[in-house]
Amino acid sequence: MGSSDRTSSDVRTGSIPGPRGGQAPGVRSDPLEDLAAFPLVEALFGRRSRRFALGDEIPDGPLAYRSRHEPVPLTELERMLVLSAMGGTTGWHYSITRNARYAPHPANYAGAAAGRTFPSAAGFHTAELFFTDDSGTYFFPTRDAGALVDPSVEDVTPQLMVERHTGRLRRLSEKRLHLPAEEPYLEGHNTWCVNVPGSLLVIPVADIAQHLIAILCFFTSSASSRRTATPCSTTSTAARSRASSGSATLWTSTRRSPSPSPSSTHSPRPPRSSPPAATQAC
Repeated sequence: MGSSDRTSSDVRTGSIPGPRGGQAPGVRSDPLEDLAAFPLVEALFGRRSRRFALGDEIPDGPLAYRSRHEPVPLTELERMLVLSAMGGTTGWHYSITRNARYAPHPANYAGAAAGRTFPSAAGFHTAELFFTDDSGTYFFPTRDAGALVDPSVEDVTPQLMVERHTGRLRRLSEKRLHLPAEEPYLEGHNTWCVNVPGSLLVIPVADIAQHLIAILCFFTSSASSRRTATPCSTTSTAARSRASSGSATLWTSTRRSPSPSPSSTHSPRPPRSSPPAATQAC
């Protein structure tokens, strides 16, 4: 059978490719077992953004080509495997326990108690996933889901991840999200292959406001943010001299002396290029 005569079921034979030297081509297998057995190093070193899928077309240029196949979307299982890998929860995290100010208790700045499949500084985790495909547009909220699996009491397998995360899907529309195939809606090099029929487009969205609030809380509560600063009213002449010579690296707020009056005993206001009479360092 020629490649142009292959059907979608033939294409899905061994839908998750095994490592090189594995089973013979054409032998059907369990995709979950194949996924669990796939070597991590080969997944890392063999990763490529090939972009061209069944049903795609490169419309112009020296590599212009149109696929002889119809688009083949991911199955529901394959879609959930992708989503669980991108935004799934993986059990309660180990917290942060090495800060002497909190020991023996955990630090207070982790934004959530559950670990996820991707890292986030100090455990803030403010990102959520939206996605769209031929079946519609969806929201996949896992940020506040807690631990949907618990490796301390159960074996966390791809099948278990899929089962526990499927119930998190929220359908927003029965239609694929419309994005014009042009800039600035899509990057110029992806206008021909992103959000086309048969494709899955996943859109991570981070809550920047929550993330910045978490950062401020971290800076104000962490021992690493503590600084010993001299109050403005008692800033020494030597400190002001160091500031004017450029030895101070960060000065965040200033206070000018009041303007001199005829009866004032204050010295005249320094030139504009000089540092203020009183400077507060952070």
